[in-house]
Amino acid sequence: MDAKPIVGRKKPHVVFIPYPAQSHIKCMLKLARLLHHRGLEITFINTEWNHKRLFKYGGSSGLDGILGFRFKTVPDGLPSSSADGTEPTQTVEELGLYLLTNFLDPFLDLVAGLETPPTCIICDGTMTFTNIIDATEKLKIPIFLYWTMAASGFMAFYMAKILLEKGILPLKDESYLTNGYTDTLLEVPGMQKVRLRDLPEHLLATKLDDPSFNWYVDSARRADKVPHVIIHTFDELEAPLIKEIKSRFPHTYTVGPLQLLVNQITENETKKTNFNGYSLWKEEPECYNSNVF
Repeated sequence: MDAKPIVGRKKPHVVFIPYPAQSHIKCMLKLARLLHHRGLEITFINTEWNHKRLFKYGGSSGLDGILGFRFKTVPDGLPSSSADGTEPTQTVEELGLYLLTNFLDPFLDLVAGLETPPTCIICDGTMTFTNIIDATEKLKIPIFLYWTMAASGFMAFYMAKILLEKGILPLKDESYLTNGYTDTLLEVPGMQKVRLRDLPEHLLATKLDDPSFNWYVDSARRADKVPHVIIHTFDELEAPLIKEIKSRFPHTYTVGPLQLLVNQITENETKKTNFNGYSLWKEEPECYNSNVF
């Protein structure tokens, strides 16, 4: 992030597509703010209700309308309001199923309606189930997959298809969860002493048709189709693993720690945006300073 701001030439226009969950939105919004600070034009796409929550509780409305930064929305399948006045919600599975078949067309319409054509798209690595990669190929717009977790988290995703190919996953039956099999050490390039049970729990499925397991496997397979990868980490933290990832994905870019980089934006510039948070939920002031870690 040491590049100088862009002055005197046409600004690149980056479209961000986060996975619709608070931690993913937060991470991608920080990168979007940093790129905007460097002079890039930003379009940030949220699902409709996440957009409402982010503006109501997260304070992100201060960014909307700032020159070169705009928010856009795509449907999430939820009603605009509920009979009892509460905010409608849905499970992760319900949201995923809706976006699987209802994301692409609204996204294409949205891109077609942008005043400035996108220079590139930065898409959450976990949003590829929406067929966004095929869409960007048709649009002839370069795409970057942004993994909002550390390099070790990305490798856990990527190992899913490798372990399937080796016959290590899925587990034969539920007894394999308790008979010591999950203590099996795995050969993970760039990492040491990783056991099977150290992987995300959804990978420890016992059926080949398990939806969550297949989501991981499919995400890993789709990652192979995109040469440009962004990972929320920094080289000094995960040097051996990043080196291994770059051997598979030469165009890998590390960005982090994002909060430290965001803190470098001057106080005056921060005040101009009136930005004060990323939360999708109402904060409870009585809980401040009450947590023990």
